[in-house]
Amino acid sequence: MKYLYQFLIISFLFLAGDLSAQQYRLRLDVGTSGVLKNDQLVTPAATLGLEMLINLSPRTFLIPEAGLQQTHIFHEEFRAADLFFIGQIPVDFFNTESYKMNQTGAFVGLGLERHLHRVRLQLFGRAVRRIAGQVTYNESINFQRGSRPENNFSVTVKPGEVFSQDMQLGTLRYSHEFTFQGGISVRYDLTEGCELGLVYSHGIGNSQLERRVISFCENCPVSPEAEPERSVAAQTNTVSVTGRYTF
Repeated sequence: MKYLYQFLIISFLFLAGDLSAQQYRLRLDVGTSGVLKNDQLVTPAATLGLEMLINLSPRTFLIPEAGLQQTHIFHEEFRAADLFFIGQIPVDFFNTESYKMNQTGAFVGLGLERHLHRVRLQLFGRAVRRIAGQVTYNESINFQRGSRPENNFSVTVKPGEVFSQDMQLGTLRYSHEFTFQGGISVRYDLTEGCELGLVYSHGIGNSQLERRVISFCENCPVSPEAEPERSVAAQTNTVSVTGRYTF
């Protein structure tokens, strides 16, 4: 936790500057995030931040920012196995795996904003450090012939924690602690100090969630170098309704 405190203290000191000479703005974004490829689905996302408005010209502002964001990603895979026989009995089944990723991150960023009468246009980039995370992994094996019941397995762990499955030990982990985002927002000044609009942000790079088998039996020695079984892309695209309040 001490690294989190250091990160937040440095971030807000960066924004503090000359408090009396600048305007400050609270921002709240609420929307959906998803991955525009594979089978990831859109899920809720939220951002809460503090921005400083540094005047570059009468209508142009530099916007340092810091805050917190919450992101969810849901990924599901469906795989049909080849038909095979046990004696004279045909066996065919399909396997479904899903990953639900929950991430909380602290961020610092920098934007450039232009005011066109009551319309505000902003381009921004930010660095996000993951400070908390949780992954729910589900696996289901469905037999299509006979009366065999479904085999289901579900586990919820923090990234890096070890779980047991079918006498195997496994772990789920992210490959990157830091991610980078870029985006654009368009807002309308409703009243003095209050704005409402839309914001789009895109994850730069590809943060991977990896599933690894680290031991093939309960009493075997743990081998962190075991081959990865699955790798799921976690590059998010987020569309949100945004509100800003300047004070």
